[in-house]
Amino acid sequence: MPKHPMTLARWPRVGAPIFLGALAAVLPVRPALAQEQHRIWATVALTDGRVHEGFIRWDRNEGSWIDILDAYKEIPADVYEVWRDLWHAGEGPTRTVELRGYRITWDEEDPEFPRQSQMGIRFGHIASLRPLDDVRSEMTLKSGRSLILESRSSDLGWGMRDLTVRGRSGDDTDVEWGDISRIEFEATAPGVPAEGRRLYGVVRDRAGDEVRGFLSWDLDEILTTDVLDGYDDGRDREIPFGEIASIQRHLGGANVTLRDGPTVYLRGTNDVGRGHRGVQVSVPDVGGAEVEWDELDLVVFEEAPPGVDYGGFEGGGALQGTIRTQGGEEISGRIRWNGDVEESWEFLEGSRDAWAYRVEFGFIQSIQRGELDGALVVLRNGEELELEGRSDVNWDNRGIFVQPALVADSASAGSEPAVDSPWRLITWDEFDQVWFGTANPDEQAERSGS
Repeated sequence: MPKHPMTLARWPRVGAPIFLGALAAVLPVRPALAQEQHRIWATVALTDGRVHEGFIRWDRNEGSWIDILDAYKEIPADVYEVWRDLWHAGEGPTRTVELRGYRITWDEEDPEFPRQSQMGIRFGHIASLRPLDDVRSEMTLKSGRSLILESRSSDLGWGMRDLTVRGRSGDDTDVEWGDISRIEFEATAPGVPAEGRRLYGVVRDRAGDEVRGFLSWDLDEILTTDVLDGYDDGRDREIPFGEIASIQRHLGGANVTLRDGPTVYLRGTNDVGRGHRGVQVSVPDVGGAEVEWDELDLVVFEEAPPGVDYGGFEGGGALQGTIRTQGGEEISGRIRWNGDVEESWEFLEGSRDAWAYRVEFGFIQSIQRGELDGALVVLRNGEELELEGRSDVNWDNRGIFVQPALVADSASAGSEPAVDSPWRLITWDEFDQVWFGTANPDEQAERSGS
């Protein structure tokens, strides 16, 4: 069967050259109301009985349904046990001590498979969040599944920088984490004006690779009403992002080209120099990408498209597909990637040159292991992306697990309750390729042509 060539896909690319002067002159300004449906909306119930409803700005740098909530998830005991039993061939890690002639042995958690795993999820998949304590929360998805999350960053818990609710009247309310009882996410209310517009544009790194999407500058600024801080010849400048056509890193600062024509050189703050935390790009039908300040070349701001509303997310479901081994065997069924990733809302993580990517599994058509390292990821939109550098796509992968689909025996169907088939482990060195959602498309084509 033919395989996808391991070509270096410069993806996503901008299809035309960037002419800054022309862009600044003709770039239209879309009213905020045209973008409101892709902005996060929720009802926030407080422990004292008060309720706030409106647009949500989460931890400063998330404001749209496609933005990503970061946390750690607890690994269920059954998931850990499947990994331990298959990875160690039934001989999991144990500890033994001898005391007064008695030998005591007990199972021990394996450091290769921690009981918590880093995860991300786009806000549109979430139905509700309920704080449990200073760092833990219960997250319920649209699918009905619940997970326990723990914060080790500023997205949840006491470390959260800000949670701001903009009500229907346009008033902002800052909410403290310890005061929250429950957050219910809902479809954005129609006809309510949102603050500013989401930053959107093309981000180019020093090697010339480009990614287009909704932007978070310095992991902080996301709206056209936010300001870029810097010093211009010793004079403090605060420029609203809505007035900026482009930003290009230069020496210890940045050249900022304004929409009305002039370019100013700013430096001396973390917005345009040392301490800058990078640029995140949320891509609607992919996931997210991030580039560090030292690797950044240019950002050109564009008019934002309508985006994805809350109804465009389903809450995910179990990963299903067909795995092919290096020996040519194909196994179809439920899939668990890298030991614990088992739902379509979760991310495949990897890097390519200067960019760190997170690709939502629901958008992946296939993954093929590279001959030496990394993997070729083919998206459902036809784009290809080579990734490496993370355990999802290299030799540190903790295994691809597949639970083969059972074929019912017509003679006994209905006589006994269905029983799940046992999981199988396909190690990274045994793995060749996986197709998600359907069987191997090459096999399907052969069958349809016969």
